[in-house]
Amino acid sequence: LEVLPRKFPLRLGQGDYKTQGKACNQLNGLRFATGHYVQALDCNMGTFIGEAFKVPYILRTFMPLDQEDRSAPRCRYLGFREYIYTGREGTVGKCHAAAEWTFGTINQRFLSGLGIRMHYGHPDFLDGFW
Repeated sequence: LEVLPRKFPLRLGQGDYKTQGKACNQLNGLRFATGHYVQALDCNMGTFIGEAFKVPYILRTFMPLDQEDRSAPRCRYLGFREYIYTGREGTVGKCHAAAEWTFGTINQRFLSGLGIRMHYGHPDFLDGFW
């Protein structure tokens, strides 16, 4: 099996600020976001009810009820691993769920020890003013 390298890799953006397609779409979407907090979701996560249940708790994590100063939130970014609800629907779903668990749990925990969070699309929450 031979794979030819891409002659023109997909890069979107302007000047020196170019990125891949999914990241560029989310960065462009942030320009139009309103409100104090933004949740980044893929389209397959938008109807998962578990995402709705955690929103009140996440908002309190950003700004506790007893804090009024918007200039000093407790955090700027909260990352969560994606729930793969097709994980029990066959081999492909299991492989996808295992890959998500590996990246979303093991790799992100290692990076958090270095003070890093790698955003890869979902279902992370961002401070809208940051």
